[in-house]
Amino acid sequence: MKAVEVEFVNDLLKQRNSKWKKYEYKLWSDVFTERNSNAKPVILKERKVTDDPYARVWGWYRDDKDNIERMYELDISIIPRTTGCFF
Repeated sequence: MKAVEVEFVNDLLKQRNSKWKKYEYKLWSDVFTERNSNAKPVILKERKVTDDPYARVWGWYRDDKDNIERMYELDISIIPRTTGCFF
């Protein structure tokens, strides 16, 4: 969501003496955000390949071509929504 849109929403809420909860801002963002299906994953971090057997658990993906491990920015739109606990 762009800063201008956030300011507009906040000004409107202030005029009406109202507040939104976090999930309401999230809903606003989900409805009015344009998604690009051709977008490439965003690389968050890179590092040399390690022998850590749990690297994948911590979000590191090995690229043997470049001999490097990458961590990608999380895309919350692909995470299943649940009210339960995974543990």
